[in-house]
Amino acid sequence: MGEEKCCGCGRGWTAVFAVLLVVVLFYSYGRPPVEVKPVIQYQADSMRNTLSVSGTSEFTVSPDEAYVYASVVTNGDSAQAAQRDNRRIANAVIDALNRSGVDSGDIETTQYNLERRYEWNMTLQKNVDLGYHLVHTLKVTTGDVEGVGRIVDAAIAAGANGVESVSFGLRKGTEKKVRDDALVKAAGVAKEKASLLSEAAGIRLGRVVNLDENFYYAPIAANVRSNALADYGAPSNIAPQKVDVSSSVHMVYEIA
Repeated sequence: MGEEKCCGCGRGWTAVFAVLLVVVLFYSYGRPPVEVKPVIQYQADSMRNTLSVSGTSEFTVSPDEAYVYASVVTNGDSAQAAQRDNRRIANAVIDALNRSGVDSGDIETTQYNLERRYEWNMTLQKNVDLGYHLVHTLKVTTGDVEGVGRIVDAAIAAGANGVESVSFGLRKGTEKKVRDDALVKAAGVAKEKASLLSEAAGIRLGRVVNLDENFYYAPIAANVRSNALADYGAPSNIAPQKVDVSSSVHMVYEIA
């Protein structure tokens, strides 16, 4: 009897091992293959030998365009009253600018804001209605950079009671030409630097594999107040200011 039980145990363990073998084979060969993305080529490419250089160019140019922002500010007990007075004065300002040589197409509205104003009264302990407040800002663009003071005087004499700002800049065509010149100079500096470094290091440069450029220019604002001297006989003297221009070029060479 004992021998029969031992044979039964042997057959049982054999069955267990057979089941485990089937499971292992299933998970080893029955599952779909996993895609492995190649990364060796990317690593080798990202670690190739390169030389990086940068060049900058900075200079100033004379402006050929000016921008004047003049405002007409009116108050009234009603919105209609504030608007009526503002319209009358704004039309007078535009007419005066036209007579000063500014084309109507170079005058545009950049702000038109009408609001009701209140003020806290400490005695009454409540808000007091101050009526309506209207601000109408006109932008004047002119190529007469030497005559900006005359334009400001004409606007104020006609009723404008605020000058937001006066700035000097470049026309579109001039800006493009200046930008091209600045980038060429910056690229020349970068190339000269690359040639010098490669010769000093005893290496030979290959092709350019990366190139970045940057250009910066912004109109420069003049320090102008709204109390122009039109009423006192002396014209306002607003001299044009030089415009700062800068550019940079970053180049990456492959070492041959």
